[in-house]
Amino acid sequence: KKKKKLVKMTEEQFLNVSLDKFIVSGGDDFDIAKNICKHFDDKFGDTDTVAIVATKGKGPKLSYWSKANYQRKSKNLLGKYVFVYRACKHIEAKMLWNKDKFEQTVKKLSMEYKKPHQIADALDSHFGEGCHVARAKHDQFDVYCRFSNGYMADVLLPNGEFVVAWRR
Repeated sequence: KKKKKLVKMTEEQFLNVSLDKFIVSGGDDFDIAKNICKHFDDKFGDTDTVAIVATKGKGPKLSYWSKANYQRKSKNLLGKYVFVYRACKHIEAKMLWNKDKFEQTVKKLSMEYKKPHQIADALDSHFGEGCHVARAKHDQFDVYCRFSNGYMADVLLPNGEFVVAWRR
């Protein structure tokens, strides 16, 4: 069977794809994020798309590794906050820990540092480059992404803030 050659999208094409069709009235944020990722991943022939969806006004603060300008944010797309980006390629981890150890490290660093980029930088120093972090004062957002080595953590902090961290 002959493999179909994919034509890569330019940054401009990526930015100009209408995301309206993915916003379904009463739709689940995770399903919306998943459908957006699957759309772009099909176009690019990989699994590098990340989407974060929330109700308007509920988008988290972020730290992420993206490819060039393949990133777009809508603060009010039919009542939804939508952030989509193409993550950098997977880099092998410095060390392999189990998921519980990764989650414990995320929680500890999230209590130590306030800003997502500080948490991500600290995670990168432990695990190697490629850690992404979303943080908010609530858990009313969903992230759809691909992660490696089981490195995905959803952490509720004692102060009520919520952190999602993952490593490509």
